[in-house]
Amino acid sequence: MADSDSLRSVAPRPQRRRRGDTEGPVRFQQFTAYLKKYLALGAVGCGVLPAPLSYFQVIPTFQSQSKFLAGYVTVFCFLALGFIFYSRHSIARWMFIGARKRGTEKALIAWLPLVLIGVSLVFLSTYHLLLQWSVSKSISDFFLKGVNLNDQLALSQTPFEEIRFAIPLMISYLGVFLAAESAFAVMAIREYMQDILKLEDSEIVNLR
Repeated sequence: MADSDSLRSVAPRPQRRRRGDTEGPVRFQQFTAYLKKYLALGAVGCGVLPAPLSYFQVIPTFQSQSKFLAGYVTVFCFLALGFIFYSRHSIARWMFIGARKRGTEKALIAWLPLVLIGVSLVFLSTYHLLLQWSVSKSISDFFLKGVNLNDQLALSQTPFEEIRFAIPLMISYLGVFLAAESAFAVMAIREYMQDILKLEDSEIVNLR
């Protein structure tokens, strides 16, 4: 009868799996798993945040604009997420092949999420600047009619057709969330495609 040592010597040893060696999940399920793992509520949150933010006045908006702004942001953020996933093959080629190049393109690949975060901050600053001007104009218009309003009352009582800079306000508001959503999605798609291509972190770091 073979002893325990001899059995251990002939027993097959477990093989180490490389990153991405999984079977079964379809592509969309894999992508969803990475969104949950690496971004938690990030990508989805950018699409649904405007409603509670507007309700609690975290980001002030004209009341006559708040509902459709929240709707527009949700639609366009999920469209941006879908487009980035649809373009994942081109993005992967650009990221992993372009990383071998030197100069501006390599730097852009490395810093693209940070650039998008910066774009979001620029849109946010622009939105608040335009909102301040628009509220001031609304208060002046109401004053000429003999009505004295503060900022909060101006935001709640100004009808849509009398909002100054209404279109630039809408564009800058959308830009805040679209740029943030794109930053989350680009980071997620990079991790997703790295696993699909079975590239280790060391291989990415050592690309020349």
